[in-house]
Amino acid sequence: MNTIDPIIRFEHVSKKRGNQIILDDVTFAVEKNTLTVIQGFSGIGKTTILSLISGFERIDAGNLYVNHLLVDSHESYIQPNKRHVAMQFQGLALWPHVSALEHILFVMRNPSIDGALDVARRVGFPAKKLYTYPGELSGGERQRLALARTIATPCEIILFDEPFNNLDAHLYQRVTDLIEELSHTKTVIVVTHDVTSNKTVLTPQSRYQLVNCRFVLVDQS
Repeated sequence: MNTIDPIIRFEHVSKKRGNQIILDDVTFAVEKNTLTVIQGFSGIGKTTILSLISGFERIDAGNLYVNHLLVDSHESYIQPNKRHVAMQFQGLALWPHVSALEHILFVMRNPSIDGALDVARRVGFPAKKLYTYPGELSGGERQRLALARTIATPCEIILFDEPFNNLDAHLYQRVTDLIEELSHTKTVIVVTHDVTSNKTVLTPQSRYQLVNCRFVLVDQS
């Protein structure tokens, strides 16, 4: 078993999709119980980074450590369900034939109605909609349900892919506050296409942009 500190680390990682280079010999680390934001315009590979961490895609070269374990390299690979990583997908990935309540209960360590209600309240999901299905929800409600399912998991690492889509100004601030709160006890990574600091109100420990297939630290002063 390979151990490493910090909790997530890319060591000379490269990734291509077809002829497009996503990451080029990248070394990058995330400390435990911090909030990291990765910014960049659409189509440059931000979601791919989350998919590599969660295990839904493989790296092409280098070593990737998650939860202090070597999870992907030329010689080894750990399946997504063994990485203890939760991810909110940009496409939400809701289950069409499962009620909102069941979405939340399914991922909880100790499922309970009261616990699910509390999670729903935290993200602003209406309790009266808990017995409805994704197809019966508005776009904003589906976004909140996906967020509720993500934060209900016991995973130590939580990845958010564009979590602010379809949110009005009030809920935008509410979700921002929730993500900040989560980072006090979990390791949180948020990717967003929003590169304007006046809109991205998160205050992470680290903020990066993906430029020329490399992580570039953004000056937050």
